[in-house]
Amino acid sequence: MRIGIIGTGHMGRALGLRWARIGHQVLFGSRDLDKAKAVAEGGSGLTRAGDFDAAAAFGDAILYTVRGVYPSALLREPAALSGKILIDCNNRDLAMIAVQPNFVSTQLNRSRHWQSSSLPIYRVRA
Repeated sequence: MRIGIIGTGHMGRALGLRWARIGHQVLFGSRDLDKAKAVAEGGSGLTRAGDFDAAAAFGDAILYTVRGVYPSALLREPAALSGKILIDCNNRDLAMIAVQPNFVSTQLNRSRHWQSSSLPIYRVRA
């Protein structure tokens, strides 16, 4: 499978390199091409580097790791995600449910934003 990684932080790097080790083609996308190249060099011949848009266009599946920024604000062509499997690994806010009473409705609004304005057509697999 071809997997585009949007973001080259800890999660993107760790998951992408592991996926490449088991035979998937992986393109690491970063706002800093040198950082993406450094991460890709740590992998096999199945890894390559590019920007965020290159990763979105490349993958059959996309791992989205950029915190606090929706794809509509990050990608020049968010429609490149249309019809692809999208994995959003940004779950750091789950602990806030216990301490922030309005958190659930905030998360519902976040979900609606992803559905209505960021991605024209998409599917999510868990």
